[in-house]
Amino acid sequence: MFATKVFWQLVVHQGAPTLPYGYHTMVFFALTPPLWRHIMRPLLVDWDKRFASEAERAVVSERGWEGVA
Repeated sequence: MFATKVFWQLVVHQGAPTLPYGYHTMVFFALTPPLWRHIMRPLLVDWDKRFASEAERAVVSERGWEGVA
């Protein structure tokens, strides 16, 4: 939609999902898988509750990923 806009001019909409920490911190977490899972698991569970479609919820349910995502 705004391919020519630089990222710092983009507007963050209220309620949009965001990462809990800055980029450098999240890169460190991503390089430490147990820490990454600890940080991201609650965010993914919240995503499944609030934003996932019925088809996505069905996939989570059939694979037994409730609360584990």
